[in-house]
Amino acid sequence: METHRIKKEPAQAIHILIVEDKTSIAQTLIRILQREFGTQAEVSSCRLAEDALLELNTESVDLLITDWELPKMSGSDLIIQARQLFPNLKIIFMTGNPSAQIEADVKGYADAYFTKPFRLPDLVHRIHELI
Repeated sequence: METHRIKKEPAQAIHILIVEDKTSIAQTLIRILQREFGTQAEVSSCRLAEDALLELNTESVDLLITDWELPKMSGSDLIIQARQLFPNLKIIFMTGNPSAQIEADVKGYADAYFTKPFRLPDLVHRIHELI
């Protein structure tokens, strides 16, 4: 599991977990969130849904951003499990293969749904709304 962290300040900092198997996309999201939140956030990333579940169970995570298409377990299976385990967790779901079926599957589990490519300012704005 690859983890990138921004120093977390007590009491005010949020923890954002990105689950994305494409390194370039994960790195871009990390850079954007680091620029936007600075020391007010801790950002970690992993490639596998299974690693994300482990981190959710061992760390205090405020926001989960996950892709649909992941190796092994899908992002939709991840958010269903995450929502059951952590009902107050904020979840952003993203996919490069949008369909009515995927959107229906994640409705009720995700707080936001993005199709790739999306505008990064739109994602940042939605994160601010959620947290």
